[in-house]
Amino acid sequence: MPGDLIWEDETSTTPAWWLSRASDSARRYFIARCPVTGWMLGIIRVTGQDDRVVAAAPPEVSIEAVKHHMAKLAGLADPRGGPEVGRWRRRRFFKLALKMVPLAVAAMTAGIAIGAAVALFAISTGLVGWPMAAVGVAFGAGAGPILKALAERGRPADNPWSRFLVATFFAALGAALAAGGLLVLFQ
Repeated sequence: MPGDLIWEDETSTTPAWWLSRASDSARRYFIARCPVTGWMLGIIRVTGQDDRVVAAAPPEVSIEAVKHHMAKLAGLADPRGGPEVGRWRRRRFFKLALKMVPLAVAAMTAGIAIGAAVALFAISTGLVGWPMAAVGVAFGAGAGPILKALAERGRPADNPWSRFLVATFFAALGAALAAGGLLVLFQ
């Protein structure tokens, strides 16, 4: 019967990224713990395809319940994740986003300071106009990678590209708001 899976649990002598695993003739099944949320995830791996999360359970759910759910999914031709996978994805997204808030605030503050400095320079020298606002935004965007490097100093980044994009976007946004606002007010 396709729903009967024999599970191998992780032991202290064989540490792995998975908590338990099983396989049948077509697929491999894993239960792993999400490092961000702590939820248990049911993952299906088919040769030649990307791994797919098809089950998610909060930390208080037992691993036996997840195994039972995965065994039911093993009998399906094309298992799909249900609403619990969507809840896990949203929770993971918001936890990751909250980790980026300090970097976003620092980048926006630096962007505002740089944009304001460029705008005040432009206003005081008479070199006003939107090209100077573009220079302020460019300086602000240039501050993003610098802030990212400072934030990651001494520790590895969780996701360096997302941190780079967050820092650059918010620095450029702060510079655009400051430079644009001051040029509109004093021009």
